[in-house]
Amino acid sequence: MNASFIQMDSVEYCFENVNTSCIKHSRSVGERAAMYFVFVLTVLITVGGNLIVIISISHFKQLHSPNNLLVLSLAIVDFLLGIFVLPFDMINMVETCWYYGSIFCYIHTCITNLLGNSSVFHLCLIAIDRYYAVCEPLRYANKINIRVACICITLAWVLGALYSFGVIFTKSSDNSLEQLAAILSCEASCIIAM
Repeated sequence: MNASFIQMDSVEYCFENVNTSCIKHSRSVGERAAMYFVFVLTVLITVGGNLIVIISISHFKQLHSPNNLLVLSLAIVDFLLGIFVLPFDMINMVETCWYYGSIFCYIHTCITNLLGNSSVFHLCLIAIDRYYAVCEPLRYANKINIRVACICITLAWVLGALYSFGVIFTKSSDNSLEQLAAILSCEASCIIAM
C-alpha cells in the first residue's frame, strides 16, 4: 500500500498545474535524443527529397510531361506534410503530450487529413496514368495530355479537401471510427484548452 502511494506521488502530468491532464510518459535523455535524431532525420529527408523533385520538375522543361506533373503535385503534398505535419507529430510522439491547445489540434487534424487524403488520391491517379501508359501506349499521348493532368491534379486536391473537411465538420463517423481517430490524433495525448 505504501509503494502504490509513492507511485502516485511520482506521476508526472502533461500540465503540472492541472491534475486532470494526461499522464506524461517519462523517457530518459538518451531515448529522447535518439528519437529526436531519427525523427528530425526523417523530416529532413522528406522535405529535402521532395524539394529536389519539385525543383527538378519545375526547372527543366524536358520534364514537363503529364506524368511528371502528377509526380510534382504529389511531391508538393509530401513536402507540405514534412513541413506542417511531421514536426508537430514528432514532438507529440517524443514528449507524449500535446502542448498546442485544442484549436491548433483541430487545425492540425484538418491539415493532416487534407494532405494525407490528397496524397492517396494523387497515388491513385498516378497508378491510372501508368496503367494507360502501359496498356495503351499508342493512344496514351492522345488520352493523357497536360490539360488532363491539370484536371487530375485539381481533382486530387478537391477530393482530398472535400473528404477530409466533410468528415471533420459533419462529424459523420461511427463510434469505431471516432475511437480510431482519437487514438491517432492529438486528442489521445490530452488536449487542454488554454
